Amino acid sequence: MDYLVRAGSLEGFESLVLSLGENPVELIDQVGLSTSSIRDPDALISYPKMAQLLELAATRCNCSTFGLQLSVNQGLFTVGTIGLYMAQQTSILESLRMAIRYVHMHAQGAIVTLTPINNGYQFSYQVAFAGRVNTEQLCQLSVALLYRMLKTMVGEQWEPKKILFAQDKASTNLADFNALLTCPIEFNANSNAMILHQSTLALKPNADQQQLKQYIARHFQMLEQRHPNNLEAKICHGIRALLPTGDCTLKNIAAMLDIHPRVLQKKLQQKQQCFSELLEETRSEIACELMARSHISLTELALQLGYAELAVFSRSFKKRHGISPSTWRKQQII
Repeated sequence: MDYLVRAGSLEGFESLVLSLGENPVELIDQVGLSTSSIRDPDALISYPKMAQLLELAATRCNCSTFGLQLSVNQGLFTVGTIGLYMAQQTSILESLRMAIRYVHMHAQGAIVTLTPINNGYQFSYQVAFAGRVNTEQLCQLSVALLYRMLKTMVGEQWEPKKILFAQDKASTNLADFNALLTCPIEFNANSNAMILHQSTLALKPNADQQQLKQYIARHFQMLEQRHPNNLEAKICHGIRALLPTGDCTLKNIAAMLDIHPRVLQKKLQQKQQCFSELLEETRSEIACELMARSHISLTELALQLGYAELAVFSRSFKKRHGISPSTWRKQQII
């Protein structure tokens, strides 16, 4: 089993490596990833291998702040639909709670926590596989991405009280950090985190409606290019995108596809299909993918797929596959 992450986390990787004079395809191949999967933001790739790729790129490009540099052109929508819904919450506190609740849909093995401390809060990031591979560049990228996501939601003038990095200050290019993170920074810390002012959590996210519309439009165009004249494939892709938000309905899928819900229902009927069957089929595919390739618990998986409880998921899975999810998972290990 492996921890998986959406390939969208590597947005801008190839162009950054090229700008630093190296061959990104060679680096991607060297760590055992495929270039095609890297270019599909919704593809799931190995999270530890992504960490290895960032470290390799930092070494080959002679850039000790590679992860930090990669974050420059990333932002709220790097995490996909989750970022879209974070921007629509009633407060930054609710946005961060959504990030904590659904981070596993973007990156399995990523652990984000929000802890009250001294008239503020510490928003921390760590990975479950930290002891297996070097994660310094991954932590740079992830903390800086969280920083940029909050600046998008609060406003460019916003700054945290402080950003913490566990990496050694002695081997750090301080000029790069100070140029890209315009707030106090502390190294050799016990964790990788941001210290937030208490007042920050009460603020309402500044959801730029035009930006949200542009994101939805780009997503629609991507679906058209990837699945021309294949309505079922577009719907299943939309289901995968919306499941983690808890708003995976026919109405919302229709909005994503820019089709009226009644028109979408009629198109499905003409193909002798129905939304509920496509939903269950997609849930089953995701369940099999995650049980075979990740450490996710069955209870967490059931909730992630939108089932009210594990028992409901188990009944649905057994009806489709003839065996329980736990039995199916054991057979994959054998």
